[in-house]
Amino acid sequence: MKKNNAPIVLIISILLLSFSGFSQPLTLSWEGETIGDTLIVTGLTTDFEIVAHAIVSNNSNHSMDIKVRRDQIQVIEGTLNQFCWGSSCYPPNVNESPGFLTLGPGQSTLEGQFSGHYLPLGNFGDSFIEYEFFNMTNEDENVKVIVHFIATTVGISEDDTYLTIYPNPASESITINMSHSIDAVLVYDRTGKKVLEEQVNRNSYLMKTSLLSSGLYLFRITTHDKVITKSIVIK
Repeated sequence: MKKNNAPIVLIISILLLSFSGFSQPLTLSWEGETIGDTLIVTGLTTDFEIVAHAIVSNNSNHSMDIKVRRDQIQVIEGTLNQFCWGSSCYPPNVNESPGFLTLGPGQSTLEGQFSGHYLPLGNFGDSFIEYEFFNMTNEDENVKVIVHFIATTVGISEDDTYLTIYPNPASESITINMSHSIDAVLVYDRTGKKVLEEQVNRNSYLMKTSLLSSGLYLFRITTHDKVITKSIVIK
C-alpha cells in the first residue's frame, strides 16, 4: 500500500513558514556582537563627544531603502546630540535622516556609516536617545535601539593607536596618522554642512586649518572598508 506523504510535507511547510516569520528583517551589531534593545556608551563630561556606533544588517530576501529616526527620550539640559547616516552628518535639530542607504538581501552597512554623537559640554548625567532604522517602503521592517549615554567625571582608558589626530584643539594644522591608507578626509561643521573634502591615499595627512573658522568640527576619515568619525576643535 502506497503511503500518503502529503500531510507530512504540509506540516514541514507550515513549520518553515512559522520560523521564517519570526526572523528579524533588520538587526544591529558592533564589533561582532549583536546589539539588543539598549546600548550603553560612557565618556567624560570633559569629552568633546561620546559616540555610539552600529552596523545595520538586512536579513530579508529583498532590498531595503533604510532611513534613521531619532527620539530624544530623556536628554540632560545643556547637552547636544546629532547623528550621521551614510555620508551625511545631520545637525542637532534633525530627527529623521533625509537620506537613505540601500541594502540588498544579506548586506550590511560599513563600519562607521552610522554614528550617534552626544556632546556633554561639561554636563554630568545620563541621557537616553532612541534610534530607529526602518525600511522607507514598509516601516514595519525596522529595528530600534535606545542608547544610554553616560557622562561621568571618572576617566576610562582607551587604546586609540589605530588612529591618531593631533593637536586637539588645533590652531594652525592637524596631523592624521593611521595604520591603514586613508582614502579621504571629510570635514563637517556643527550644522552638518560639509566644509572640506580631501583625497589622501596615504597613511599620513597634514591639513592646514586656515580655511576653517573657530569652532567644533566632525572629521570623517574613510578607508577602503571603514568610516571613522572624530570631533576636532579649531581655535
